[in-house]
Amino acid sequence: MDADTLLHQTVVRLRAHEGKYAEIARQNPDIGYSWLTKLAHGQITNPTIASLQQLIEALDAFEGVERGGEDDLAVQAEPVMDPVMEQRGELSGDMDADRIVPLETA
Repeated sequence: MDADTLLHQTVVRLRAHEGKYAEIARQNPDIGYSWLTKLAHGQITNPTIASLQQLIEALDAFEGVERGGEDDLAVQAEPVMDPVMEQRGELSGDMDADRIVPLETA
């Protein structure tokens, strides 16, 4: 899984808990409420892998998910679909579909 996909999936997971960012931050002393809200709202676009790993672990704990491997970044649950895409009926799972430009217009 590439870093952009991992970031996107993690942000989608985070946004699913809108209104609970303070609770997530309280459960993990390494993650700040301000950082969570900035990441969720697109103000942070390139977090470090270490920060992203901490967030994944915090979300796992908050959601009650248990991971078994040493490298949690490589051990991901099923792909998370963006709720906006689900509402529009775009369930293809292709995260790059809106970025693909036909050769004729490129």
